[in-house]
Amino acid sequence: MDNQHTYDMGHVGEAYCIRVLSASGATNYVGCVRAVSSIFDVKCARVAAYLSGVYDMKCVRISSAYCSSGAIYDVRCVGEVYCTYDVRFVYCSFVSRTLSCKVLSNVDSRLFFMAPKAREIVVTLLVVGSILLDLHYGPYSRLWWQKNSDNKENEISNYFPIRIGQTTKAVLNEMDFYTTILLGNSENSFAPGFICTSGVFSSSVESSSSAAVSNLYASIFQKRTRFSGPLVIGWNDKDIISQLSQNIPFFPFSFLLGKYLIFVYSIGTSLREDWNNGGLRYKASLNNKYHDKPAIFVSTIEDKDCTLEIYQDYKIKNRFVANSPNEVWEISKFIKQYKGIQLFGLENSFTRKFIQENSKPTCSPDNWHNFPLLKSVFDYNLKRRTLANVKWYQFFESWAKSENPIIEFTSSLEKLYPSEYEFSDRELRAWKTTLRAAGCHNITPWSSHESEVW
Repeated sequence: MDNQHTYDMGHVGEAYCIRVLSASGATNYVGCVRAVSSIFDVKCARVAAYLSGVYDMKCVRISSAYCSSGAIYDVRCVGEVYCTYDVRFVYCSFVSRTLSCKVLSNVDSRLFFMAPKAREIVVTLLVVGSILLDLHYGPYSRLWWQKNSDNKENEISNYFPIRIGQTTKAVLNEMDFYTTILLGNSENSFAPGFICTSGVFSSSVESSSSAAVSNLYASIFQKRTRFSGPLVIGWNDKDIISQLSQNIPFFPFSFLLGKYLIFVYSIGTSLREDWNNGGLRYKASLNNKYHDKPAIFVSTIEDKDCTLEIYQDYKIKNRFVANSPNEVWEISKFIKQYKGIQLFGLENSFTRKFIQENSKPTCSPDNWHNFPLLKSVFDYNLKRRTLANVKWYQFFESWAKSENPIIEFTSSLEKLYPSEYEFSDRELRAWKTTLRAAGCHNITPWSSHESEVW
């Protein structure tokens, strides 16, 4: 092909004899191009031999693509390259030599073999694994959730859990490879660790499933094959993801605020409009530098206070408390270009929508002693529909102290109001809604408008 045209390599497969005109004018053969149609899902990406900034290969990022021959290739129908998964640089010496492309000085000159295609790898989920609340919803929670592969750029990212003890079996080169997720690895004791075994062979505990499987495979077969870690542990299999996503109390989500990834892993609501209705138990984190070292900044709403905690080297290094998201970030003196409510994630449109959809406060009978929590239930459901001075808390307080867990609704309610007071239908409905939100149930065994038991 000449150097004046752009070629569509989307449907080139098993091309062992592609003739390429290099910048020097010599015609060369690309004898090592294998399965061009199985490069990882790069839709409409204009790609030359040198792809700068490729990582994760599920969303190939290309900051530059150029070739000295002037030939740019449009790879639109490509699938998956497992030999370049999760690496910092593309190992493409066989391409760079023939296309005279500009490549990094440390590009590996050795040929990496292509791993089997996705359809050839059979993965079975053997053990689902466990969710640990302190881990999956704690300060280091962002390490224990995996992005769904169908997330789109510039949108909200959704996650499924990385479960401790998850074990899968993958058949590679007619051998069974078992991969298990552990707590901790050699780099981070709070991050996931991955160990792979096959027969009497075992890998070290690695920081990625790709390293665990690929290293073990190389030691057994003496081949430098790079496998997609998520692929060989089933993280691209919808059925396996569905099993891993069972019985999850809350699915975190994330979004970008400038260069900062805000990771929201707990939602709480309140009537505070200046907080965009964020409330008790709301938690979000972001990565930032603290004393020139990486750290995790955790923003939390606790009752009437907002806190900012800084974690580094697996310890809490600093803690700030104030009356609002804006104030707590202001006194910390970090990331001054954004308001605190933005760094909490509370100004994001998805967060606001999520809070709005889940803004009805609830309380179980075990927490009736928590006056602020129970008051949020009263404020939301009943405050604007009954007497301003009604001693509503006495209703729950006396019921909680009673040895009888059952009450007659109307007579118990009348004790709180003047003797001649008349209830409107709207007010009674509001009271019943409040009781349901406080964990009560109507157990009247008959249909009656005069008497109900709860």
